[in-house]
Amino acid sequence: MHPFLRIFLRINWVLLGLMAVLLIYGVYAIHSATWMRDQHFAKSQATWILICLPMFFVVSLVDYRWVRFGAIPLRKLARQLDGLIQERWGPKTPLDLLGFSMGGVIARTWLQELDGAKRTHRFISVGSPQQGTLTAQCVPSWLFAGLADMKRGSPLLRSLNGDYAELQAVECLSFFCRWDLMVYPGWQAVLPIGKSTVVPVWTHQQLMSHPKSLDLLIESLLID
Repeated sequence: MHPFLRIFLRINWVLLGLMAVLLIYGVYAIHSATWMRDQHFAKSQATWILICLPMFFVVSLVDYRWVRFGAIPLRKLARQLDGLIQERWGPKTPLDLLGFSMGGVIARTWLQELDGAKRTHRFISVGSPQQGTLTAQCVPSWLFAGLADMKRGSPLLRSLNGDYAELQAVECLSFFCRWDLMVYPGWQAVLPIGKSTVVPVWTHQQLMSHPKSLDLLIESLLID
């Protein structure tokens, strides 16, 4: 099931129906009280309802977990990742690492700045803005520090791309969608070294959900 559909189905439809009844009654009450006047108050009220209704659904469909993560600097998230890896696998267990979207930049930060490359055999970057994305270009860093880290030319990406010697010892693979609008331009969502593969899908989300993409990722993970 598509994530948006899952969120859509979780909406409290009873509460939404009650709200719709109250809105309709409110427009009727305004019309009853003002129908004799020259100004069309009820029509104005109905217009604003129609304008705000799509905004209500947009706000309802936002996954606010990503908004929260977008406010946290990616270096801080990389340190959290390091703690989780140490807790789960200890300090020396060899790893294969896959990162999707923002997670790919977090994983790369762990590899290059927190000695993760010393224990990583393979790193797979999937639709990650390793060269930045124009989609984040206007995001203010004081509000969404994590999203701002993914701007083209951000201090974090300049540091990662300026010296990536740590990645030389890691097998690096990049998978990207040419038509990606989340990481734009999509064909630059690749690591500076290693093999790059264009995935025949249309959207950012399909990189982790479409059968064609999943087949490619599973194949790359199972390679000895």
